[in-house]
Amino acid sequence: MKNTNLGVKNRDTMYLNKSNLLFILIVFTVISGCSNSKLIITSEFVVNNYSKELNGFQIIQIFPKDSLMPPSNYTESTEFRYSFITDSRFKWNKKIYFDKPQKGFKWVSLNKKENVEIIGKLKNDSWYLFEGLSDFGYLYYVYIDNEGATKIYEVNKSNY
Repeated sequence: MKNTNLGVKNRDTMYLNKSNLLFILIVFTVISGCSNSKLIITSEFVVNNYSKELNGFQIIQIFPKDSLMPPSNYTESTEFRYSFITDSRFKWNKKIYFDKPQKGFKWVSLNKKENVEIIGKLKNDSWYLFEGLSDFGYLYYVYIDNEGATKIYEVNKSNY
C-alpha cells in the first residue's frame, strides 16, 4: 500500500517553513527600517531621528595625524569649534542646518564665546568630530570627501 499521508505531511512542513520565513523577513524589515535613518550628517545639515530629546551637541573640525579610519591621532581646530544650543529640550524632528538661520536655536563659538546664526557648510576633504548626538556615549567622526559625500564613523567613547 502507498502512504498517502506523506504528501500532506510534506506540504504542512513546507507551509510551516514558509510561515517561519515570512515571520523572520517581517521582523528583519521592521528592525532594519528602524535603524537605517537614526543619524544623517551632510555638509549642510544634521538629522538625528533617535526618539529622544537633546539640548545641544558640538562640532569640531579635526586634522588627522594618522591614516586610520576614523583617525585616532589628531589635532583639534582652534577656529572651527561650535556648540549647537537650544533654550529648552527638543525632539529631533527636523534638519539642523549649518548654513541657514533657525528660530529658537543658536550656534556658540567655543573659541570666541559668542553666538552666531550660521556656521556655514562643512568643508570638503575635511574631518569633523560630533559629540553629544547620542545618549549612549558615541562620538561621530565624519569625513566630507572632495565631492561633498559624507562617511560617518560611530565610535563608543568609552572604547576609544
